[in-house]
Amino acid sequence: KFLFSIRRVVVLMMASGTFGASASPRSPVNLLVNGMSNPLAIDRDAVCFTWMSDGSGRGERQTAYEIVVASSREDLAAGKFDFWDSGRVLSNRSASVEYRGRPLPAVRRFWWKVRVWDQTGRASLYSKAFSFDSGLTAEDWTADYIWDGTTTVNHFSYFRKTFSIKCVPASARVYVSAFRDYLLYCNGKLLGQG
Repeated sequence: KFLFSIRRVVVLMMASGTFGASASPRSPVNLLVNGMSNPLAIDRDAVCFTWMSDGSGRGERQTAYEIVVASSREDLAAGKFDFWDSGRVLSNRSASVEYRGRPLPAVRRFWWKVRVWDQTGRASLYSKAFSFDSGLTAEDWTADYIWDGTTTVNHFSYFRKTFSIKCVPASARVYVSAFRDYLLYCNGKLLGQG
């Protein structure tokens, strides 16, 4: 009777192990572009993707990946990868994978996701969609530098520009370059610093 019980436990463990092994690998998580999540204004000539595998199975490992990039979240969801589809790349690499798609225009938002294959050749579902925004290069920059003419160390200057808009924009970008530090306000609210 005791021997029968042991066999039953072993059979149940084997059945449950077989069932778990047939599942697809989990989708990648913690997606980053140039080390940041959903970054703004990155150098579009040096875009690198990173992700983590969420696999918890024994011996589970990535053997291939596919990165896709689109100009809108809707296109990405519809499978219209108008900027890059890496195709299935045989590699266990998941950090600092370089972008190899069409040239990225300045001041645009792009959407991307990734999927991986495990050691048995099974593909995961795609990850959640993440975004990144391209910035300006020296050739794109059209602003003029301003200064108050002083040379005092630790001197702080305030520059203000007042303007009115006819409607509330869906989004807006401000590009700031400062020698040391800056604080950017709009209507008295701190928007950013650097």
